[in-house]
Amino acid sequence: MAKNKLLMNKKTADTEFVKQIAQQTPEEALKTLHSSLDGLSSTEAKERLEKNGLNEVATKKHNTKLHFFIESFFTPFTMVLLLLATVSLFTDYVFVPADQKDLSTVIIMITMIIISGLTSFIQNVKTNDAVEDLLNMVSVTTNIRRNKKDKEISTKQVVVGDIINIHAGDMVPADIRLLQTKDLFCSSSSLNGESTPVEKIATKKPDQKDMDQYLDYPDVIYQGTTIVSGSGVGVVLATGEQTVFGRLAKDISNNDVKETNFDVGIKNISKLLLTMTAIIAPLVLIINGLTKGNWLNALLFAIATAVGLTPEMLPVIVTSNLVKGSLEMSKHGTIVKKMNSIQNFGAADILCTDKTGTLTQNKVVLERHYNLNMKENPQVLRLAYLNSYFQTGMHDLMDQAIIDAASDELDVEEIKHDYTKVDEIPFDFKRRRMSVVVKRHGDGRILVTKGAAEEMLACCNRVQVGNHISDLTDEYKEKVLKHIEDLNKDGLRVVLLAYQNNPAQAGEFNVSDEKDLILTGFLAFLDPPKDDVKDVLKQLKQDGITVKILTGDNATVTKSVASRVGLNTEYVYSEKDFVDKGEEEIKKMVEECSLFVKLSPEYKAKIIQILKENGH
Repeated sequence: MAKNKLLMNKKTADTEFVKQIAQQTPEEALKTLHSSLDGLSSTEAKERLEKNGLNEVATKKHNTKLHFFIESFFTPFTMVLLLLATVSLFTDYVFVPADQKDLSTVIIMITMIIISGLTSFIQNVKTNDAVEDLLNMVSVTTNIRRNKKDKEISTKQVVVGDIINIHAGDMVPADIRLLQTKDLFCSSSSLNGESTPVEKIATKKPDQKDMDQYLDYPDVIYQGTTIVSGSGVGVVLATGEQTVFGRLAKDISNNDVKETNFDVGIKNISKLLLTMTAIIAPLVLIINGLTKGNWLNALLFAIATAVGLTPEMLPVIVTSNLVKGSLEMSKHGTIVKKMNSIQNFGAADILCTDKTGTLTQNKVVLERHYNLNMKENPQVLRLAYLNSYFQTGMHDLMDQAIIDAASDELDVEEIKHDYTKVDEIPFDFKRRRMSVVVKRHGDGRILVTKGAAEEMLACCNRVQVGNHISDLTDEYKEKVLKHIEDLNKDGLRVVLLAYQNNPAQAGEFNVSDEKDLILTGFLAFLDPPKDDVKDVLKQLKQDGITVKILTGDNATVTKSVASRVGLNTEYVYSEKDFVDKGEEEIKKMVEECSLFVKLSPEYKAKIIQILKENGH
């Protein structure tokens, strides 16, 4: 089987373990991980830490000062100079009479080597130390349960089986199987590219048909995930390099840096000089020796010719330019840890980027608030504001977008004065909708519901078109779904809005009251591109750099964003499109396509690796 085919299709043992844990009950998961709700004892935690190591992701080995010294002084070109300086030492000083001894050539060559090497060495050490100092200033802790007590410890000390307490604002320190959750919503945009927070439920197992989508398991959260709201308790199932994030970091860390055209050029010049010296110097020696008869003078002249062929100042010039480049980049807020990275950066011909938060603002905005005639309508925005403002559950990015839009277009102070909250029916993952009941002073109550299309259509039996209310027919449902499809093609996420006047009495509201609603409008949201992205991508194209999007988001939204910023949208491939493909076909697909969607972090790394194998 072709190498790339194996690369794209293999399943790691760690992924299979996550699947096993996700399908177990919380009690079974605790048993599998040899833990309990009381947490590990200090002794157990110490033993596991010694066995599995610190909870750290893989990084490149820290370069020592000796490494920087060797790297700075022992380059191919300086080795040529050092060789010639050694030869000159013998021919100009050791083997000549005292009155003819001359070290000027040797001194010049050694001086050039020292200046070039020291400049590179000092710059690399200074920037490396600056980066290390910044990293050492960061201290991250995690709230865990040890010895039946909750405590804060360094995230590095977290081990498999630890019981973790998570709350809004936390960054998940390891891969965790959830045991208890309360209105827990999290964002995994760093892993799957999805900007919208999703609910996690400890007691909900993944569907069998979705087992391959392990990043979407409702009862598992992964290292690097951000907790948006709610709280939960979980047991650690993987730490360090065994986490999804850690395996990705390890793969990237193990990849050797490819030689740039600059590096190859320097090596080729060195080889050329050595070749010319090896050919010309002997010829000069032979011709001079045969024609003049003085073989000693012929030898000295041949060595002088070899020295003359070598541009001694070249290492200093190269190093000085690299230092100047690093200083210029530092003025723009970029620390150059290794000067050779400037060469790598300049030699790039493909830039692989995520979509969410990189090309886009990672900030959802309410792009449109349409009535059922697909016209902007302030009443739709007013109802949406009542729903989002008065709820006490999770205010996600969409709720904030509604509140922001209403603050710009409506008199929200008047709305807050005129209405009081009566009750609410919180969002849950199964219903995929939430409702708020409010009362207007001197008027009756109104129940306002917003949610996903299918779930909303299931609880509506009427529609409001203008001021006219009529029955919701199957034909009209198809019309609504067609409108949603059209909005999705524009890269918009759509939520439906409905209401009911004078619902059941206060204090009696529950999920069963979400029925016989009146469908009234569409709320369409967009994660817009950053203002300067289009110009930046245009400049990259002019510089000969091809941009490819690697995201976990869906094809429709990604294609819309790509169109807005001027990227090629002819080909769009997902992770599933690579299944059962041969090596050459995969290489062709990766080359021709600029948009890769629904990718796991591992597949992003694999695509980058294939691009490198293709010579980029």
